[in-house]
Amino acid sequence: DLGHAGDASTTPVAPHDGSVLVGYYPAWGTYDRNFQVSDIPGGSLTHVNYAFANVANGGCVLGDAWADVQKTFAGDSWDESSANQAGNFKQLRALKNANPALRTIISVGGWTWSGGFSDVALSADSRAKFASSCVDFMVDNGFDGIDIDWEYPAGGGLDGNTARPEDTKNYTLLLRALRDRMTSKQTELARAEAFVLTVAAPAGPSTIQHIEPSAIAS
Repeated sequence: DLGHAGDASTTPVAPHDGSVLVGYYPAWGTYDRNFQVSDIPGGSLTHVNYAFANVANGGCVLGDAWADVQKTFAGDSWDESSANQAGNFKQLRALKNANPALRTIISVGGWTWSGGFSDVALSADSRAKFASSCVDFMVDNGFDGIDIDWEYPAGGGLDGNTARPEDTKNYTLLLRALRDRMTSKQTELARAEAFVLTVAAPAGPSTIQHIEPSAIAS
């Protein structure tokens, strides 16, 4: 969770040795915390994960429309807000323009919005629909990747979440569908750089046993 940037003399520089330094920015940071995207020390990070997009209607949808694409900041106009082209997403694009090495990733799900993952992962058709939706969401909103935060495959998350024993295998297949769709979109856009696919993986003994780390890594 991103903290305050500090002054320029003490702000670290993002690594250039192939390692990564990732910060999560939560949509709700724009409210009572009053920590805005413009406060992110973009030159100190390699990646910013924006939390969260929701899982609904078989795909990726805005989690908080006002914070994500409607709230206006200095320099924004009312017509951008009404067209869903303002908000934190526009601020993230500006942050990248100011820090060309920075990459942004849309995180999907989280503790509150993981209830739909089991259903979207269930079949080849549902996985393809989800992958297509999320990749379009990523591109349309100017992100460089997708982060899947399923809490958790096969259970252990929020009460009421749908969970199935086959979530373990289906999670791996869902990620494969996402990677395949990302590769296809990269070719379609003639983009030199591959889109980023990451997961917020469970690490507790009761949850990590329900994912396939080696298969996911490949």
